[in-house]
Amino acid sequence: MSFIQQTESYYTNKREQADFKRSKTVQDHDFLFDADDLSYLMGQFQEEPNAISVLAQMGGVEGISYALRTDMSSGLGEDEVGDADATAHRQTLYGKNSLTEKPPVPFWRLCLDELEDPMLKVLIVAGVVSIVTGAIQHGTEGAVDGIAILVAVVIVVMVGGFNNYQKEKQFKKQEAESKKKDCIVIRAGKEEKIPFGEVVVGDLVVLRDGFTIPADGIFVFGTENLKASEAGLTGESKELPKNRFHPLLMKGTNIVSGEGLMICVAVGDKTEYGGLMAKLKDDRDATPLQEKLEVLGAQIGWGGMAVAILLFLILIIYWAIDDPVDPGTNVVNFFIIAVTIVVVAVPEGLPLAVTISLAYSMKKMLVDNNFVRHLAACETMGNATTICSDKTGTLTTNKMSVAKCHLYGTTSYFDKLPGKMDMSQSAYNRINVAVCTNTKSFQRDEKLWKPDEKKAIGAGKMKVPLDGGNQTDCAMLQWVIDLGAGN
Repeated sequence: MSFIQQTESYYTNKREQADFKRSKTVQDHDFLFDADDLSYLMGQFQEEPNAISVLAQMGGVEGISYALRTDMSSGLGEDEVGDADATAHRQTLYGKNSLTEKPPVPFWRLCLDELEDPMLKVLIVAGVVSIVTGAIQHGTEGAVDGIAILVAVVIVVMVGGFNNYQKEKQFKKQEAESKKKDCIVIRAGKEEKIPFGEVVVGDLVVLRDGFTIPADGIFVFGTENLKASEAGLTGESKELPKNRFHPLLMKGTNIVSGEGLMICVAVGDKTEYGGLMAKLKDDRDATPLQEKLEVLGAQIGWGGMAVAILLFLILIIYWAIDDPVDPGTNVVNFFIIAVTIVVVAVPEGLPLAVTISLAYSMKKMLVDNNFVRHLAACETMGNATTICSDKTGTLTTNKMSVAKCHLYGTTSYFDKLPGKMDMSQSAYNRINVAVCTNTKSFQRDEKLWKPDEKKAIGAGKMKVPLDGGNQTDCAMLQWVIDLGAGN
């Protein structure tokens, strides 16, 4: 590529000279690329040379805009603005900008899942047999022990199912709140603020500091300092430049500096983020305690059965040798004795004790702002001895902060940051004005605080969250706030 072709002016002229001809209606337009073609392009985001090659074969960003009936400066045509049929047509071809959610698990299903515990199965069998044999031997009063065992099973199932249902419901509520975001698009040459869910393929999306990208898209143009953080997708907090050499912008990532425009090419499940979410499975392996209880249940079941059969045979042999009398009654009594051994051997209180202790652990962790979605996770983490994890956002907060400073050209504060009383009033004013004037970060409006954030802020456990700007902007602004600056 020549030096001239690498200049921004070359590409600006190329865009202006692009022969854009809008078809009469969106229904008449021949969309050259389907959803799978565009998803394949965005799927190369970790192999940018391949992505640029595929993009070139599609005619570059000019070819994409022509194929999607979008102008690179004015966005969707005026005929599509406010036209529900036109929006529906695009959504039919490329899908809606929402992820397909699995239907909520009903309460009865959660209770049924609790019954998969082998220990509970043993208890159910033991309870039923105890009711039958007790009723035969002592009538209604003889069935009390078996009924008590079944009641214990019902309590375990209801407690476990109710806790999982409540946590699932709370998780869905928090997830729905997190999706209520807006973005800015250009339609018919005018900026519009719309919810993420209303973005369609072909929309010209505005990119600015602090904005979350609503869908997968292709860079059109922007400032030289346009950068995005893909920590939400890859886990790496490194700020990546976005330009014609790095043209892919991914749903769920954040713009940390600069301004620009992109053409939306994939939405909803067709985005890389959507594909990643679809691959996540809710199925979980048994926890160490569940595995141990399963082995214990099997051992008790088979061991108790073996002892019961052995005792039953011994009684039969003893009875046969010692002048058998009334064989029908004796055999039934021997069988009841054998069943009693099996019933007594099974610890019916163990599953209930485990469920209650895990539920209590979940409540205690919630007090520390540690939301646990599944009861078994408490026990799993309690048994963890080694954690292998990526540090960014997991072992660290993924937030920068001011640690050292140098004032007046002579005084260094490397061990501890200075307070307001450690500097002159003029220095304090100059720092405040310099930081607040040159940052795009700002404190989050109190109306946008989440319930847990309000509680933590009120208790002094966390500071007011900052939005907008990049990590450095937020760190500098937080420093002057800590010094005493206010809105």
